[in-house]
Amino acid sequence: MALPTSGVIHHHTSLWRQPNIYWALLGLLYVGFSMVVYGRWIIDGGVHSVGSGDYGTSATRRLLLWVWQGVVVALTAALAVYLVRRYRAARQITLSGAMFASGLLSLWVTPLYQYDGYVFGLSRVTVNVSSWGPWIPGWHGDNPESQFITPLSADGLPYTLMASWILVSRWLLDRVCSPRKNWRRTTLLVATLAVCMAASCLFEQLWILTGSYAYVSASPGPALFAGHWYQLPLLEVFLLGMWTATFVFMDRLARDRGTPFPLFRGSEHLSGWQQPVARILAVNALFTTLTLLWTLVALPAFSASPSQLNPDLPLHLTPGDVSLD
Repeated sequence: MALPTSGVIHHHTSLWRQPNIYWALLGLLYVGFSMVVYGRWIIDGGVHSVGSGDYGTSATRRLLLWVWQGVVVALTAALAVYLVRRYRAARQITLSGAMFASGLLSLWVTPLYQYDGYVFGLSRVTVNVSSWGPWIPGWHGDNPESQFITPLSADGLPYTLMASWILVSRWLLDRVCSPRKNWRRTTLLVATLAVCMAASCLFEQLWILTGSYAYVSASPGPALFAGHWYQLPLLEVFLLGMWTATFVFMDRLARDRGTPFPLFRGSEHLSGWQQPVARILAVNALFTTLTLLWTLVALPAFSASPSQLNPDLPLHLTPGDVSLD
């Protein structure tokens, strides 16, 4: 009896014609590169806390920051439980679930926002760990020994909460543009960008007001609360809106057409653990690529030297070497 080889050949041929496999391979390359960076950071003894003290912050501000870190942990845990339940109910990974995982997988990119000058000031009175930036090839940020990551307040777990931005933006877009109506693509794109900018503005302004991070210098163009440590550059609102809108717009088009999310196409040929892994890696590829473009191309417009910092910037948010004398 002849073996059914034609079906097997067709299966592999159709798989390699789909976008999921190529995006997943790029995502796998990013993960491999991050493992090299983390490995060098750990082996060379780069893992340690950076600085201690209250840096002149009030007891109220310190309490707020510790409450915020607890909120981040609780929100992350709640979001993880929600997404796992959705995965079990649908028997497949959703875009939000893949975004959640990608937030963790793309953490290696975070030190690049201080790649050339200072953009953000991270709070020194929160949980912190030394930056792995110096172990990223080509990294040349200022004062590498004083740079750090705040895994519970600004970097780290908060990156996973980008999945909630997608959920909120998607919900808002469906309220503005009903999925049952036949919207023109241009109109839908404009509406998506407007909704994502509004969500980004709300989330980031509240995040900054907790005192966990700040834009440290005068921003190009207009800003909310310009000239103050809690300012929010409108250019950044636009850039983050575009970042989020990329996923929300593609998701909405796919739902309107009744097709899988574009980066998931081809994963239906996979089974078992292969399908969720391929989907997560594919989304991680786009997530990381957009984040790299944001950090290396867009954020340098906000960078500053120590002499250009906002005059009312609190000491605990001042980047670089800080003396308490």
